[in-house]
Amino acid sequence: MSDTFIQTDWPVAPAYNEWVGAAPDSTRAWCEYKLRAATWYIDLLERLATEYGFPRLVGIEMALDGALSHLSSAYDAAVAGLIVVAEAKLTETAESGGPQAPKPIPVYAYKWELAWDRLHLIELAEDSTSALLREQLEVAIEAAIGRDPKGWLTTLRDLRNRTTHHDTLKRFIDVKVGLETNTRWHLTIDDAGVDPVAYLREAHHKVDRLIHDRMLPLIDALGGTSSSAENTIQGVSIQVPAALVVVPPAHTTLSLSGDSDGP
Repeated sequence: MSDTFIQTDWPVAPAYNEWVGAAPDSTRAWCEYKLRAATWYIDLLERLATEYGFPRLVGIEMALDGALSHLSSAYDAAVAGLIVVAEAKLTETAESGGPQAPKPIPVYAYKWELAWDRLHLIELAEDSTSALLREQLEVAIEAAIGRDPKGWLTTLRDLRNRTTHHDTLKRFIDVKVGLETNTRWHLTIDDAGVDPVAYLREAHHKVDRLIHDRMLPLIDALGGTSSSAENTIQGVSIQVPAALVVVPPAHTTLSLSGDSDGP
């Protein structure tokens, strides 16, 4: 296939936190930004799929990679927020004469297991809102990240890891031969053919709900800085004011060149 191009509106302004209606330098702002950026890539993927399907064209790979990366990192951002607020709470307790606070976790080592370790070091009254939120979060995360049975978040992050560290995602090709030959491309997820756009929109909804219903409320309850104007993003298309839209000239448009090498 020869080099092929489209024109697309690439957001430039406003600032990322203003884009999502959240306070700057807050956990909420970064999570919301990641979720909304994921929506942008999913919308673009759907636009490309309408004309090209899901073969291994470079533009389609870029859209898939962008959506998976931003969805996964939205969760990572919320985990980071939990660690930061938990460590701040433990330090506050230590300075008030309580047990010595543990050494801060280096940012490169952030992960859910360490967040949960820090959260469990915080002494909370059993009937407190924070204790209830902590219990609800544990149940939700453990179901999402399980391996046996495999949780939905583990599936999402496995796909992200493959595109990050290894190769393009496996394809499932359904060819129907009759009066008209119809070929449909899918992603192979858990040995089954899945429509990529439908899968990503469902994954987006699940990540969104995990963050907004379980992770951010606990950060807020523990005294974190995630709170600001509520702005839950669920599958909405990105709209940028016309004055802020930059449409690249033809020689710098998004490249969609590439050859499909089959499943």
